[in-house]
Amino acid sequence: MKILVFSDSHGSCGLMEAAVKLHMPDLTLFLGDGASDITALRASYPELSVRCVRGNCDPAGFAPEKLIIEESGKKIMMTHGHAYGVKLGLQRVFYAALEAQADIILFGHTHEAYRAEREGLIMLNPGSVGRGRNRSYALLESDEAGNMKYQIRYAADM
Repeated sequence: MKILVFSDSHGSCGLMEAAVKLHMPDLTLFLGDGASDITALRASYPELSVRCVRGNCDPAGFAPEKLIIEESGKKIMMTHGHAYGVKLGLQRVFYAALEAQADIILFGHTHEAYRAEREGLIMLNPGSVGRGRNRSYALLESDEAGNMKYQIRYAADM
């Protein structure tokens, strides 16, 4: 299973389209702030499986603020992060993920890529796919045994 994770495209979907073409993912997760961009991505790749959460810049009704899914035997919590104050620290989103019994917490909002493992929880922010000089996204890959590898990929490396 190959999963692409994007956040914060803010009107620029070129890197998302390039990453989809390069990786041909089984699933794409979008963490908000770019509702029109994800609509454009879906139009370019109608067969693409996409799950989304709403960011603070997305219209109401675009998607839920939090979503919990299960993939490859892992419970994944998705949020944009603004409701958990991630620009001020990661404690609230960390404890929310623990309470949800998630294996992985995916969040955005800061526009800075971040990855860590804490108390068995994988914490991953793919950074901004659309803004800044370090535009980035995340790639999650699991094998048949359910082992999950994750990495941050940068536009400069493509």
